[in-house]
Amino acid sequence: MCAGHGSYNCNQIILTEDRTVTFDWDGYDVADPCRDLARFLVALQRLALKYLGSFRGLDAVADVFLKTYQSLTPFEVGPDLSWYRALTCLRLAKYEASRPVCTFRDGIEALLGEGFRVLEH
Repeated sequence: MCAGHGSYNCNQIILTEDRTVTFDWDGYDVADPCRDLARFLVALQRLALKYLGSFRGLDAVADVFLKTYQSLTPFEVGPDLSWYRALTCLRLAKYEASRPVCTFRDGIEALLGEGFRVLEH
């Protein structure tokens, strides 16, 4: 367990030449670091679908992020990551489906598919 952001994604980060700052900590808590890691990876997939037309469009970027994270963190990134990724996908699909005007039907299907896919590994 460690400090957790709660809604960690690329919109919550400021990058400079010599440091990275994470902001918007209003949902912070103490949690498994795999939860925030999963949230970031799924957010990349949603961006890929929205801007590149493919849920897998930023997989290379996600792989670099994950490898870099694993090389720098003192925490073990293990099987919990798949569980948190699936949970994140299912929660976001539920959120999108419950919106008064759902404009992200393809995204809901992609999120559900990804949630079940990562559980199979």
